[in-house]
Amino acid sequence: MSIAAAWRKAEVNVRAWRYVLSLRVDGLRDLIDGMLYSTALAGGYRFLTRDSDLEAFLASHGYPVDVILKEEELMEL
Repeated sequence: MSIAAAWRKAEVNVRAWRYVLSLRVDGLRDLIDGMLYSTALAGGYRFLTRDSDLEAFLASHGYPVDVILKEEELMEL
């Protein structure tokens, strides 16, 4: 089985858009990171990032960070 065959499309739903708007109001400047994180959070996916500043921002504003998949964790899978 190819990797692509195991993938599924991540839908951007209303809940994800609400998270994006909330992140923006809280001061997140990178809308792409916000959209990717919000889509993962709303859809129950993991979000792979190397951006420790983003993770710190999310944690300091009370957003769940358990959806973040760190590179080290990925290498252990």
